[in-house]
Amino acid sequence: MTPRNRPGTCLLCKAAVSKKMALRHGEHCLQSSGWPVGLLPSFIIRIEDRHNPAYWLTVLARQNTLLSDLECLIKDVWVKGGDHLSAFVVGNETYLNTDTEMAVPPLADLIKTGSLFYYEYDFESTTELKLKVLGVTPVMPPEEQVCLIARNLRPSFTCSLCGEKADFSVTYSGEESPPRGYFCMHCIKPVEDGYIRHIDNSPRNGGAWDYQEDTNAAIKWYPPGWNVDELLSPPDIQQFMTYIREYQEKDQVPQDDQPLDDEIVVDMINAVSTDIGDEIKAFIEEERTAYGDEAAILAEEIVMTCSTMVYGYYEKKIEDWDAPLIRTTLLKDTAQNPALPDEWLEETVPRSLPVPYLYRKSGQTPGYRSHDHRIAGDRTSLPGDRTETEGRPERAGL
Repeated sequence: MTPRNRPGTCLLCKAAVSKKMALRHGEHCLQSSGWPVGLLPSFIIRIEDRHNPAYWLTVLARQNTLLSDLECLIKDVWVKGGDHLSAFVVGNETYLNTDTEMAVPPLADLIKTGSLFYYEYDFESTTELKLKVLGVTPVMPPEEQVCLIARNLRPSFTCSLCGEKADFSVTYSGEESPPRGYFCMHCIKPVEDGYIRHIDNSPRNGGAWDYQEDTNAAIKWYPPGWNVDELLSPPDIQQFMTYIREYQEKDQVPQDDQPLDDEIVVDMINAVSTDIGDEIKAFIEEERTAYGDEAAILAEEIVMTCSTMVYGYYEKKIEDWDAPLIRTTLLKDTAQNPALPDEWLEETVPRSLPVPYLYRKSGQTPGYRSHDHRIAGDRTSLPGDRTETEGRPERAGL
């Protein structure tokens, strides 16, 4: 993205527009929108991040709109992540979001065409916005006091590892921590000390650990005709983010705090044997035939430990398994099995897996099977893993 081309979308006709052209294009669309015409003209206001103008919104606001109305839109669309203090600065006056300071007076008494004013949210990790009145129009918002009429496209970032287009941001859990980086679908993986999320179309992306886009809140400020499904991330990203939320919520409760007695472990093993015992036996025999008794013994120990933890601790039957869950179980749980050799974790579990393997379930992506893996000596190779596996027999795993 170049500074002169800050692409966006007209939310009236859904055409591509730049920030520079949004006013002229928006005026034309408003005239043909069929929206009501008021006795007093409405303001066309551009809102942008003071430090990164790639983030911008164009809004239509009635003259009797209050600062508190404008703040509701800004929070729902861009910044809200908690109950933080905020303020508008208009001229020499500061209007805090405490008590009734933002409730009076209306915009008509504060601004005019060409006016600049400012908004700050969260005085500890502050987001600073600049607002400019671009012009006025006789057309009014059809429902609320304020309405979005254009906004920037989600900015593009490159993956910190491979340089491809990034889909996710990873931030540390501390409020003052800097962003860890951006990652594509193929390089992202769960982290112990940070938060993973889809790259937010917000000035708080990557810097505010408590912020997360809320499409259900944002949609009410869009023009009529939009629905929340149009604002959601692509289905594959939604699926991966659902897993990440489950992973991070589960990780908040240390497994050491949930000791398992022998009876519980026996029940877990029985559940595995009842449901997929035959498949496990067939898999082990294939290991024995292909690689010998030693590899088969190791494979059985790994598969049984991992399956038992998935069934018993994570409470997931095989139809609910996906590769992120299995990899997490291998790294966090199976690796603690004292029967496994010391070098097992380093030599057997790949350091990174391509995400099509990591989270997509069997059959969803041609060429990937989320439960297919091959054990070659002391190295587990997975579909799509960048290791040499050609020439070895392929078979359906668990």
